[in-house]
Amino acid sequence: MQLGDANGSMNGAPQQGDMGGNPKAPNVEIKLFVGRVPRSSNEDALRPLFEQFGEIVDMTVIRDRESGAHKGCAFIRMKSLAAADAAIRALNNQKIMDPNLGPHAATQS
Repeated sequence: MQLGDANGSMNGAPQQGDMGGNPKAPNVEIKLFVGRVPRSSNEDALRPLFEQFGEIVDMTVIRDRESGAHKGCAFIRMKSLAAADAAIRALNNQKIMDPNLGPHAATQS
């Protein structure tokens, strides 16, 4: 699975510091692009992978307009930048879903 924000960044947005000098992510929603999603997967299969990092506002598996065929990618809007960043750090370049085992089989590579 490849993850990045909708602007193409693979590392998430930089954190902003607060007045005490501690890094703190702004409380804004952010849309992630998720690539290399097995075509056997749908929103119900992806949701648990991302919910562990924070609240999901919206999720869309990209499909062909005419045929409805799965395009192998999705957009996921996370409630906060911190949740999106945690998901990117944990899931980027990880083999999470094995298409040969079905959408609910999770593995690490």
